[in-house]
Amino acid sequence: MRKTYIPILTALFLTGCGTSVNASVAEPVKTQAEVKYETTDVSRGEYDTFFGVLMDECCSDIEDPAFHETNCMFMEGCRESGYGLDIRQEDGSWVFYMFDEAGQQLTLDYLEQTERVDGLYVTVTGTMENEVIKVISIEES
Repeated sequence: MRKTYIPILTALFLTGCGTSVNASVAEPVKTQAEVKYETTDVSRGEYDTFFGVLMDECCSDIEDPAFHETNCMFMEGCRESGYGLDIRQEDGSWVFYMFDEAGQQLTLDYLEQTERVDGLYVTVTGTMENEVIKVISIEES
């Protein structure tokens, strides 16, 4: 079943992709979006586990990825920029890692079924090659 998303008018929607949204007016979300990098055995081999916020590359520079809205990820410019994972570093900054082609499709599948409107914290199983995550699975966290 495909969901239809109606964009909420925010600064991001009015000015387009790549515009930073200042989320300082909202109370910061306290999360466990710390870097998680563990080795996991997935039947046919060993894979890594990554924890962060599902994000499109176009919006990956926003101050707090937890405030990024799900419906934005369906917008043409955001969708075309590609999907990946924003991972929080020990110093509090965020680093974006692009997904491979399989990860792009898995992200679309996830977005079509989730009921979340923001805070897209996920656990991704896969491997990192040349700063790109080769995705095996995406699970809601």
